[in-house]
Amino acid sequence: MLRDVVAGFLDTVTEREFDAPLLALLAIRGFTGIHFLHGKYEFGKDVIAKGLKPLGGGTGTGDPTTWTLHQYTIQSKAGDIGLPEWRAVRPQIDEARLDDLAHPDFDRELQRAAVLLTTGRLTGGAPVEAGSYLQAELRRGRPGFETWDRENLLDWLVSSPDTGLAGTSDGPILALAGAIDVGQITSQ
Repeated sequence: MLRDVVAGFLDTVTEREFDAPLLALLAIRGFTGIHFLHGKYEFGKDVIAKGLKPLGGGTGTGDPTTWTLHQYTIQSKAGDIGLPEWRAVRPQIDEARLDDLAHPDFDRELQRAAVLLTTGRLTGGAPVEAGSYLQAELRRGRPGFETWDRENLLDWLVSSPDTGLAGTSDGPILALAGAIDVGQITSQ
């Protein structure tokens, strides 16, 4: 039931409505130095944060004892990203991966971990082109990027559902959560 509610939230939330839950989710997942940069001078980085991950591996993979501190740069989007949208966001991913312009707390000495975050999925030709682009950049010895999509966010938000309430004062979502908690609403 909770998974369905969170999925509905992800399916309808706008990019800017997801900013506060994203910041809360990063904090709950142990990130530090979290800064929201979206706007005129973001340079491809809606959010920066510091977090642990394996060198050359994806966030949360491998043996946690081998993880090192990385400077994350996150470009956030809402909804599915098809091929036209991927081609439009790619320059922002390049800025996130390669440019040092950011907040004063941005640590240029740390390994970079660029992230394309979407509340949807890469669809159509986008996963193929994004994967091909990533492999080509890695072969050239340039920094890569990760994609955090709907499935990642769904898992993370279900394990910490209160993050979805960050930045909102909507009574209906609180009433729904309360009704679920006391068993007034079930999955049937």
